[in-house]
Amino acid sequence: MFFQDYRNYQYTATLAAAITTVTMPIPAKFASLKSMFVTARENANISTAGYFPFSCNKFQILSYFFRIGSSILPSKVPDNVAEMFAETCKAIASISDLNHHPSIEFTSYTVDNSGMNNDVSQAIGTAVMSVSNTNSGSFYVGLDLENYANSDKSQIFAGWNSSTDDIYYIPSFAAQTNATVVRFDAFALFDSLLVFENNTCYVKY
Repeated sequence: MFFQDYRNYQYTATLAAAITTVTMPIPAKFASLKSMFVTARENANISTAGYFPFSCNKFQILSYFFRIGSSILPSKVPDNVAEMFAETCKAIASISDLNHHPSIEFTSYTVDNSGMNNDVSQAIGTAVMSVSNTNSGSFYVGLDLENYANSDKSQIFAGWNSSTDDIYYIPSFAAQTNATVVRFDAFALFDSLLVFENNTCYVKY
């Protein structure tokens, strides 16, 4: 039985008041690694009341790339928001698929730092409701590793064989206003096989 699964890997780094390059190891060892996603959240605000705990922010990222074995991916290092968004869309679905409509818009994708929720009570019609103009950040980095985009892969493994490769995510950030501790979360999407054999069930990936 064929299915897909995710693994999560975490890493913490401090972004200084100077240009900072982070090298995050990602121990994703799979026979068919389909795509990678990385988020960044301000560590202090994840559990602080008044902040969006899942706000993933840009932190003035300048560029990024992944090193998988001896390969640098993407081959053209993304160094602007449009290229980063395009790479993320490619990792989710085919970028040429007109039926693929991401719900992330420009404002939430370009939030540099998480802001405190500034909700206030306002009268709307006959009701008093809580209103806020603060966005939860939705900045994600994506890497597509499939061989055949937008095709039926229910019978084949079409991802990258990373079983013997070391993987690193290497972003560069502009100088921060203050030193900021950031939690990076990498999510690996991979193919798996559930095998039933000789009264035994096991997973291959």
